[in-house]
Amino acid sequence: MREPIETNMNCEQFRELAPAYALAALDEGERLACARHLDRTGPHLGCAEVVLQTSVVAAQLVAALPACNPSPQLWRAIEARLRSIPIEPAPAWIREMTAWILVMAVGSAQISLFR
Repeated sequence: MREPIETNMNCEQFRELAPAYALAALDEGERLACARHLDRTGPHLGCAEVVLQTSVVAAQLVAALPACNPSPQLWRAIEARLRSIPIEPAPAWIREMTAWILVMAVGSAQISLFR
């Protein structure tokens, strides 16, 4: 487990996380800390370059992979795994907000029909 990320990370701390940042593999706190670091003005010690290099290498690796279609067995395994994941109902406030958005959308559509 990693230590908590400082909100004012230095370039050395950033460069440790830069590859994971470039690949969108950080948790929200780490991602925000990295984004804040890049947004800071002042000299950086190769921070943006590490992110760019990682992105380029990742793109080259993806391009080097042969195109292939997954086997039917793999799709069945994926579907079985997805069916086994319990789905939790949305919190009440999300259901209520969704209902109000639908009511407003239907109301707007009806108003525009009668104009």
